[in-house]
Amino acid sequence: MELNFKSGKNKLLKHLVSLYGIGVSRAIRFHKWIGLNLRLSSKYVLRKQREKLVFRLNRLVILQNLKKYLYKIHDFAYKIRLRKGIRNKLGLPSRGQNTRTNAKTKKKFRY
Repeated sequence: MELNFKSGKNKLLKHLVSLYGIGVSRAIRFHKWIGLNLRLSSKYVLRKQREKLVFRLNRLVILQNLKKYLYKIHDFAYKIRLRKGIRNKLGLPSRGQNTRTNAKTKKKFRY
């Protein structure tokens, strides 16, 4: 994992949320699971707590693995000609939202 425990300015919560696939709620659950204060700086994390955190993070599907997994799901949906897969490939919303006035965000982020 690419967590920088040396820098004392940033909090561990901020480091966790910066990883792709970990949101605020999941980061808070990690803090509770390890037994850390949310306001604690990352340089005050004990080695046992670091090992526990890294072990837990390695078991999750995050970062590049998550991106590959999502790509495979979308690609498979497109190959079997699902409506959701086709609309996803075109960059349109796939859950029934309007496209005339809404869906600007979905149209903006094409991959």
